[in-house]
Amino acid sequence: MDVIRSVIAVLFGAYVAWAVLSEAVAHLRRRSRLIGTTALVVERADTSSRPGTVRRSTVFRVTTEDGRTFDVVSSAVTFPGPRVGSRIPVRYDPERPWKAERTGVIAFKLWVALPIAGFGAFLVVEGVRNLL
Repeated sequence: MDVIRSVIAVLFGAYVAWAVLSEAVAHLRRRSRLIGTTALVVERADTSSRPGTVRRSTVFRVTTEDGRTFDVVSSAVTFPGPRVGSRIPVRYDPERPWKAERTGVIAFKLWVALPIAGFGAFLVVEGVRNLL
């Protein structure tokens, strides 16, 4: 049973570390292309992952430099979130403006990437150590 747990720890830890670091590296690579602007909060998208719970994401309208407009749902779930009608800072890649994100969300994701990747690496090390 310990062998199975150790193998699962190695695989899960490697996946977590890889997923988090690959997203952080992808963001850092395209960081120089990102354009900062303000977006208008147009609504709050409420979803339910299970009965009795509400997840609220901000839906904001981004207007690109060339005049195109996109309604984007933030990947952050917040309660209560920014008020409808307020303006929030966002950043977007001109090649993929429909993937714009709130500036604070980007910073938070980068801030937590290292500890989460460290946790994944810890699981890999512990799993390997238990296998030996």
